[in-house]
Amino acid sequence: WNYSKDKLFGAVTTSSPTQVFGPSTAETEMNNGRHLTIDQYADYDKTFGNHYLHLLAGHSMEVFNSESLGGFRDNFPTNTIYRLSAASPANDENWESGSTWKIRSYFGRLNYSFKGRYLFEGNVRYDGSSRFAEDNRYGLFPSFSAGWIISEEDFFEVPWIQNLKIRGSWGLLGNQQIGTYPYQKTLSLNHRYFVGGVVQPAVAIDRLPFEDISWETTQIINGGVDVIMFDGKLNLSIDHYYKRTYDILYSLTVAQILGTNVGQQNAGEVENRGWDFDLTYKDAVGDFSYSIRPIFSVVNNKVVSLANVDRDVSKGLFIDEPLNSYYGYETEGLFIDEQDIENYAEQNYPAKPGYVRYKDISGPDGIPDGKVTADYDRTVLGSTFPKYSYGLVIVGNYKDFDLYVQFQGTGGNVKITDGKRLPLYNQGNIEKWHWEERWTEENPDRWAEFPRFEETYEHPPYDRDVLEYWLVDASFLRIKNVQLGYTLPSRWLDSTFIERMRVNISGENIHNFDHYRPGWDPEVSTLGGYSLNLKPLTKLWSIGVNVNF
Repeated sequence: WNYSKDKLFGAVTTSSPTQVFGPSTAETEMNNGRHLTIDQYADYDKTFGNHYLHLLAGHSMEVFNSESLGGFRDNFPTNTIYRLSAASPANDENWESGSTWKIRSYFGRLNYSFKGRYLFEGNVRYDGSSRFAEDNRYGLFPSFSAGWIISEEDFFEVPWIQNLKIRGSWGLLGNQQIGTYPYQKTLSLNHRYFVGGVVQPAVAIDRLPFEDISWETTQIINGGVDVIMFDGKLNLSIDHYYKRTYDILYSLTVAQILGTNVGQQNAGEVENRGWDFDLTYKDAVGDFSYSIRPIFSVVNNKVVSLANVDRDVSKGLFIDEPLNSYYGYETEGLFIDEQDIENYAEQNYPAKPGYVRYKDISGPDGIPDGKVTADYDRTVLGSTFPKYSYGLVIVGNYKDFDLYVQFQGTGGNVKITDGKRLPLYNQGNIEKWHWEERWTEENPDRWAEFPRFEETYEHPPYDRDVLEYWLVDASFLRIKNVQLGYTLPSRWLDSTFIERMRVNISGENIHNFDHYRPGWDPEVSTLGGYSLNLKPLTKLWSIGVNVNF
């Protein structure tokens, strides 16, 4: 098999014949580029006595080239001519771009088992990416896993356990998805400047790069147990894992006084520890059979380190706190009246009755000082990162009827209501709860769901500061899918040309159990500008017929 010459990391691949085992080459046309993939591998299998061995080794390359060209003119003499040269040159504009990236990989795998009960697998990858400078281009990423099927041992005599397996694994994964030229001082041609009132093209550096960046690496350690009990009726899998991502490729927020952006650097470390539980129980009673499968996961996530800083407020990153954390002011309800304002800590904004009470949590000496300031009274309030994930699938069959029900949900996270999501801000839209649950002079409820009703635009306490008052519990449990079907008995179809017919009614997003804002979907992001696309969850019912002829 021959493949064409192509420059890769400064070397030129030869066009001499090469023996290939397995898939050879795939070349696809992209929208504005070409993606070439070359894979070569060889494998070996051997069984001898109680031993089984499998070896695999290979090499792969990917090359992606992209080019684009565009132009613009307006003021066409007629709508029937679609050529740029026919339009006015007054607003003539054109643009083009080009980029390329390449990756070379070497990989290997070893599988070994003894008596079908002692299992081992080892993998290794050695990857080189053009996204990194020559000295930091390659990364080594090994992984290992082992398992022991205890129930296959002669000494194991537990009649109600049919299968018992323990397993563990360790591995490293690499990430290089950071753009095309992140380590280089690239020049942008898309700039203009004025000389004597005439626009001139300009070239500038838009980003200060970190030239010594390298692979982002994730280490994963996992241990688990699989059990099959009671003649296959009960299946249980339990996993405990530790996941640490270090040398994270990340762009730290910098002060605007710098005058430009900064590139990505190996800037941080994030840690995840958690448990996964997967249980299935199935049984039958006469003509009725069923299965129940609950799933539950819990994860403790936190930022371990950042690049010589302890926080990046705009990105929601804080040492020893979860990802996507909110940083702002704790609150204690709303002000009742003027006397309440006078007797409470001095606010950092012009307070009124019906406005939110910012809590004084500290001062220069580490204790509350009677006034609220950004320096001493902001703290981490919560995170959008869910701590819990759970689900449930129920399947039932009775004669020709079948039922499927799916639940899903998450918990332990919060989301914020602010900015464009508030009334008289999002193009004047007002929701029912804004009006009916607001604070009023006639009903000065300190714990009203909405403060004094006023126009909002970068106006505290409605919009500007992150407040505990606006955080909402985003935990939910959803009836995701329900389907009830009926398969017509075959005897009804014997005299027809129909082999099988099933009718069903199904529903999707049937109901949410939550404490979220009315009509809002806890899974959908509510961030946005004036074109905020905030839609309620769509409930769908459908009727279907499936026919086999």
